Formats: sequence, structure tokens, C-alpha cells
Amino acid sequence: MPSASDLDQPVSLWQAVGIAFAVGIRPCTGGILVLLFSSALGLYWAGVAATFVMALGTAITVSIIASLAVKSRDLALKYSGHNALWLDRTAFGLKLMGGLFIACVGGLLFWATATNTTPLI
Repeated sequence: MPSASDLDQPVSLWQAVGIAFAVGIRPCTGGILVLLFSSALGLYWAGVAATFVMALGTAITVSIIASLAVKSRDLALKYSGHNALWLDRTAFGLKLMGGLFIACVGGLLFWATATNTTPLI
């Protein structure tokens, strides 16, 4: 594990590429299922192509989310004037709202499942 002082140093481009490669090399269960079913159907190369397209879509999505996170942090630092108290309160409020949102969605899903009145066929 790196020490706290190691994390204060800037990350080079090759270190960032190495980190991205290490994270991305893990097998994707969805990709494995696509390859398995395409192989069973005799469409192996179609499964390989579908897996590459899935990987490209994941890369684009994660890149956009990471870019938004970095830009949002920079924007928050700009508007806060590096006021630590304001940043702490804002972070707490956002975490609280996110947790409440997830709890509400879970509660609504539970309620919809518990009160299911659709007739049996």
C-alpha cells in the first residue's frame, strides 16, 4: 500500500495508463455471458465483436462520469474560494440527499412489490 506522502505526488501519464489497464483487465461477467451464448449458437466472432462494443460503451461512460466528477470538483473549489467549512457542509448535504434518494427508491420498489395486485394468469 502506498503511504500518504506517496499520494501527494502528481501521477504521470504512464502511471495513469497503468492504473486504467489494471482496472480494465478484469473479466466482465456480461462479456463472458455474451461469449458463452454466442459460442453455443456458433456465432463466436459476433460475440467477440459484441464484447468489444460493450467494452467501448463502458469506456465512454466511465470517461464521461470521471470528467464530470473532476470538473464538478474544480467548479466547487472555484465558487467556494477554498472555504473548507462550506465544502464540508456541501459534501455532507450531497451525501445525505444521495442516501435519502437511494432509500426512497428502494422503499418505492419494496412497496410496489409488496402491494402487487396484478391477477394471476
